[in-house]
Amino acid sequence: MFKRLSWIVLNAGLLFLALFLPGCSKKSEDQLTQLMTRGNGFFEKGDATNAIATYLQAIRLSPESLDARLNLANAYLLAGDPAKTVEQAQEALNLDLNTPPPYY
Repeated sequence: MFKRLSWIVLNAGLLFLALFLPGCSKKSEDQLTQLMTRGNGFFEKGDATNAIATYLQAIRLSPESLDARLNLANAYLLAGDPAKTVEQAQEALNLDLNTPPPYY
């Protein structure tokens, strides 16, 4: 069940990146996408250490990236670090609460 939930979060994050980050410059968007893809690969292999390091790089590049925060929280969960998991989940909530709802 955890693996299925992780896939859902990772895929939702990639979709979020594709749809909601058009304000990023193309170069930083490409770098962020590359980092997220690399981190997702580590995560899928169960390599929490490298996933965490890669997602941290993504956050340094784009601190407002909700997807990077959620993926980092999942990586900390995989690493068995509940305190950092909650910390990153709270950071993600803070980002999400500060984001105005989309207008349709």
